[in-house]
Amino acid sequence: MKTLSKPELSKKIFVFLQLPEVANARIYFVESFFKVEQDSLILKLISLKTKINKDIYATQFYNIQLFNGEYKKSLEIKESILLKFPEEMTNLSFETPNYKVRMGPFRDYRKALDLWKLIKKIYPAAFLIEPKKPL
Repeated sequence: MKTLSKPELSKKIFVFLQLPEVANARIYFVESFFKVEQDSLILKLISLKTKINKDIYATQFYNIQLFNGEYKKSLEIKESILLKFPEEMTNLSFETPNYKVRMGPFRDYRKALDLWKLIKKIYPAAFLIEPKKPL
């Protein structure tokens, strides 16, 4: 019996038939391929939906901003915080005219607050960014 890999399985449709009148049940495989045609607007809609979801995601979570300033210093802070908190997600972004180092996102307020209290001891200028929309 031939074993099919996942890609082969995903491209084929199998129909299983069991014949009750035969003592030994037999399985028949019928292979069928199909092509999906879609309107070009679907790709545009998917792209728009992805962008909207990212915007919603960014506004529904807590973040901790550690630093706001020049590029070299922001890189140093990001590397330093990654060593101290390797399990937490750290982000370096640019918003004119400064670079920002942020940790998060955090869905849970208590987790964000507890981590912010620890970070505040290392970076006194750190602050908690709350969601723009109510959760």
